Amino acid sequence: MAENIAEYVRAEKRGFDEKGLTDVDLLVFAAALYFEFERFPHYLEAGVSTRLADMAAHGRLVEYAEHDYNPADMLELAEALAESPRFGCVPIERFECIVGDDPAIQFAAACFPVSDELVVVAYRGTDAHLVGWQEDFEMLWREAAPGQLEALRYLREAAAAYPNVELALCGHSKGGACAEYAAVFANSQLSGRIVRACSFDGQALFKVGGAADLDLEAYDRALLERYGQIDVPLVRYVFPSSIGLLMERRDAGFILASPGFVFAQSIDPEHEHNICAVRVRGGEVIIEAAGEDRVRKSTGAVRIMPSLSGAERRFATNAVVEACRYAGITVSLTDEGVKQLFAALRAWYKAAPRNEKRQARRLMAKVVFARK
Repeated sequence: MAENIAEYVRAEKRGFDEKGLTDVDLLVFAAALYFEFERFPHYLEAGVSTRLADMAAHGRLVEYAEHDYNPADMLELAEALAESPRFGCVPIERFECIVGDDPAIQFAAACFPVSDELVVVAYRGTDAHLVGWQEDFEMLWREAAPGQLEALRYLREAAAAYPNVELALCGHSKGGACAEYAAVFANSQLSGRIVRACSFDGQALFKVGGAADLDLEAYDRALLERYGQIDVPLVRYVFPSSIGLLMERRDAGFILASPGFVFAQSIDPEHEHNICAVRVRGGEVIIEAAGEDRVRKSTGAVRIMPSLSGAERRFATNAVVEACRYAGITVSLTDEGVKQLFAALRAWYKAAPRNEKRQARRLMAKVVFARK
């Protein structure tokens, strides 16, 4: 029987000493980082170690999940974790949360020691803060987003805090990109302790530079060389929404042939990027075959981005953020959320000064031409 991660948490009774860590477990820990631990002062105190089973002692479970994009799913997961023989005894430690406007950053991470020999380092994906989406968009032109730099700093400090253990990294969406960034740019001594790094539908680290921005093109080439140098077991799970291939520069043949890319099935076709909608069975992610047509369609940004300079990407980012603030909305990947975003952009365009309207028209013309 297929199940989601909450059902897996309820069904799996064995502890980590009896059944070792799986990628579905990493998916669960990546999902747990969406809980708003920062709402409760207890988790922000230095040296705190709190079992997942004891979350309700520090705040109502509904409060951990009520601001999530999928609060019902996350509440179900919180309730399952609290009752789980496998996960309930696992502590959350070294929780950090950083949210700020200058520079735009939305970062959270925590450690989950699953045994005396292994610690899971999990990173949070984009939540409902608009500043988080601003940071996402700025990843189109920043060589490293502030959250990615924090992810590497956090990993170094976690490794020092747990000096004699192996490390497994995970995250969903932007959290997956943070986990991948930390794994790719860790030094050789640190990377030697990483036994697994899973990015669940995290966007690629590439900027898809081109003739319009030679600095980004040089970054992409250096990144490709870096991938060839690392020796970390890195897996990219791509969900049907294909956010995980949005900025992927490598061609369809390489992606399909690479064991580092896995295509996951979704239970909910309307919310495919939802971490709680990944189809799992018996502790394994249910995978699907993907053809070259689908992969090429999912890497459409490769056709568009090389024609845009860094300045044009920054302009587009600022326009989206200003439009959302003006409309009082955040960004959502649902059909309704996309409609709201386009409505907000139309309102922004109507109110924009003449010079910004000209910039917007030139930018749109470039995008349309590049897609042909």
